[in-house]
Amino acid sequence: MIQFHDFGIDVQTYAERGKENDFPLLKKCPHCRAKRPLHANRKELRESIVSFLEHLTQFPEKVLQRIGQIVMSEN
Repeated sequence: MIQFHDFGIDVQTYAERGKENDFPLLKKCPHCRAKRPLHANRKELRESIVSFLEHLTQFPEKVLQRIGQIVMSEN
């Protein structure tokens, strides 16, 4: 399951920070409500990224439009 988080920074800053970004600590699963800290392993991370990219490919025009809006707002 994908849990979106607003880092409150632009994409370039996010990319520059890499692992140093302020990632949220999820204290319970947003899907099943299991109450324990969640730690993703490589397989889960890969599946999450692939799922997110597959989601983006369903709406390429909207993705490109949003990227354009972000770029234009930064200029």
